[in-house]
Amino acid sequence: MEPKFGIKHLLAILLTVLGAIFLIAGPSLEPVRQVSNAAGSTVDFEGKTWEFIGTAVIILLAVVAIGGGLAALFWLLVRQVKIAYSIPAEPANPLDYTTYGHPAAIVVIGGLFATVALFLTTFGLLPVQATAEAQVVDTFFMIEFVSIAFIFGLVVGLLIHSLLFFHARKGEEWTDGKHFHGNVPLELFWTFTPLIFVMVLGVIAVDGISAGPISTDGLMDLIEEKEGEQEIFVVGFQWGWRYYYPTDLFFTPEEFAELDPEQQQIIRQNEELIRSYSGLEGFGIQTGEIVLLTQQPVLIQMTADDVLHNFWVPEFRMKRDAVPGVITELRYTPILAGQYRIRCAELCGLLHYNMYGDVRVVTQNEYELWIEEVKLSFGNPVLAGQAIYQGNCTACHSVNGDRGTGPTW
Repeated sequence: MEPKFGIKHLLAILLTVLGAIFLIAGPSLEPVRQVSNAAGSTVDFEGKTWEFIGTAVIILLAVVAIGGGLAALFWLLVRQVKIAYSIPAEPANPLDYTTYGHPAAIVVIGGLFATVALFLTTFGLLPVQATAEAQVVDTFFMIEFVSIAFIFGLVVGLLIHSLLFFHARKGEEWTDGKHFHGNVPLELFWTFTPLIFVMVLGVIAVDGISAGPISTDGLMDLIEEKEGEQEIFVVGFQWGWRYYYPTDLFFTPEEFAELDPEQQQIIRQNEELIRSYSGLEGFGIQTGEIVLLTQQPVLIQMTADDVLHNFWVPEFRMKRDAVPGVITELRYTPILAGQYRIRCAELCGLLHYNMYGDVRVVTQNEYELWIEEVKLSFGNPVLAGQAIYQGNCTACHSVNGDRGTGPTW
């Protein structure tokens, strides 16, 4: 009895390809809201209808090409198995491809390349690299994932091959398969090869790599202190974020002395609050968003008021837990102007899904303008109230009818 393959098998292959693409790339499809850099996102389709259509067509063509390639591989496999059925032989040995022809080994190799190709098609759909650290992380991601894709294709390909063609079929007499002993060279190979691979990855992760087109710092370099860091303190709470900047970034001692006593008291209360969290001095300016200057290193120190939270900006790649009673750190060097979403990546309660914040990366002129706006807000009750709302009230309330745990307007 020959194996039968039909349209349902091809549809299964196509659905698998589509599922893999959206599984890998799906979370990155939210467009970045631009501030000053039109190149800030590869998926910013506002006012770019034809670019959107072109991108969609390219993705569909890639899916069709990969699906067609897999279909061709399956056709080749079926052809070789049909040849095998015409050859009288002992019960099949899964390691002996001479039973049904050496060309069938091409199917396994082709499957590996198809797996790697499937992964490579998703690179253009990953979030943009908005920090220097994102470039380093993506380099290691590529090295590891392509390697893992190759291993995955080999292991799963052989497993599926065995399930399809080395089993008893309905109506056949059940007999034992061909018995064979282990293969010592093969076992040594698959024991020491992964060991060497992991050791090489470890060395590269610590020291970096410079080999042809692949050149990057080590992962340990990402946590080292950098010259001229701008410090920001972040507090996570259910369900939002509060951001505090050093007072001297906005006010000189002379300017601070000219503020209204009530405004001075607000700043001193903020400084005392952050001092109680961390012992850090001078963080008295609370803002409704994080604003970063391009090319300026940033040190974000964070904690939490209540439960575990996790500070994550996908375009920045690196994330860190915000832990009650503990100060944790993140270091970034922004390189791409734009507005990005802060997400909580730690399940933290009822409104975890809505625990967003905003971070803007701006140019020098825009940064100076923002500093002036914050300074003016201390003499403008509307702007001051807006900052308080963005930093606290939005955790439960909205002004546009969106549902939250509190009333809306």
